Amino acid sequence: MLTFEELTRLFEVKKITLEQSKDETEASRARFFPTTGGILKTMLCNNDNYTYVAIDGVENCISALKDIENGNLNGCFIEMSTCVGSCIGGPVMEKYHRSPIRDYKEISIYSGKKDFNVDSLAADILHKNYPYININKDMPDENEIRTVLLQMGKTKPEHCMRRMPGGWL
Repeated sequence: MLTFEELTRLFEVKKITLEQSKDETEASRARFFPTTGGILKTMLCNNDNYTYVAIDGVENCISALKDIENGNLNGCFIEMSTCVGSCIGGPVMEKYHRSPIRDYKEISIYSGKKDFNVDSLAADILHKNYPYININKDMPDENEIRTVLLQMGKTKPEHCMRRMPGGWL
């Protein structure tokens, strides 16, 4: 998997220049995918037996998974994004985009009003119960954590914390 940053560097090294043009395809609602709730925006969320929820952030995802594990959540379709703001708030994107609202607005303007056509599948194909699989993995040591943070470009303590009114959290 490549990040856009790595892809850009690859194009520079290979001296590849892409022609820029605006794609104004009306059936391009899927461009909302990298935003929180973007997948839900492209779905028909009309089953009254389900609650449709989009959450972002590692803590919120862990909390939801614990609720599912403990049997406290049923009848939910949950769109989970570990990055706050979903992919547009990811570890590489934060270097270039510091305004989640403005970034979302740009995607909203660029996204089409319609979705592309997809043939529906039968309900029995879409439903499956999965048994709980308990996997105990060792916690990474400090060196492994530092290596991953370095690979993500997080080299200062404030890169790993959230700025809140009144200071860092």
